[in-house]
Amino acid sequence: MNLSSSYHPQTDGQTEQVNQILEQYLRCSLSYQQDDWIDLLPLAEFTYNNTIHGSTGVTPFFGNNGFHPCFSISIPGNSISPSAEARARTLADIHQDLSLELILAGDRYKAQADRHFSATPAFAVGDQVWLLRCHIDTTRP
Repeated sequence: MNLSSSYHPQTDGQTEQVNQILEQYLRCSLSYQQDDWIDLLPLAEFTYNNTIHGSTGVTPFFGNNGFHPCFSISIPGNSISPSAEARARTLADIHQDLSLELILAGDRYKAQADRHFSATPAFAVGDQVWLLRCHIDTTRP
C-alpha cells in the first residue's frame, strides 16, 4: 500500500515502483563479486514487460504490441546446440529464482506496510479536527 497526499508527490511515483521491481529482479540473481549483472538486464526487462499489471489487467508487452511474446524455457530432446541448451537451463533457473523471490518480496512488503498502517478514524459531522493552514488557499489573512 502506498499512501500519498497531494503535497508529497514523491510517494505517488509509478517510476519509483518500476525501479523497485527491477531492483528486486536483479537482487535475486546477484552474488558476491558478480560482474555480469548487466547481462541480466534484458531478462529483467522482459520479465517486467511480460507480467500482468493490476491496473490494466494485461502485460505492457501486450498493451504495446497487441500479442504476447512467444517464450518457452522447455529444452528439446534432441538439441544440436549444447550452448543453447545450457543457456536455456540457466534461464529456467533464473526464472524459478525470480518467481520465488518476488513472492517472498511481496510478503515482506505487505508485512512492512501493515506494520505502519493504522485505520482511518471515523469522523462525524460536528467533530473538531486540526487542519494545517499552509495548505489551504484563501484570501483571508
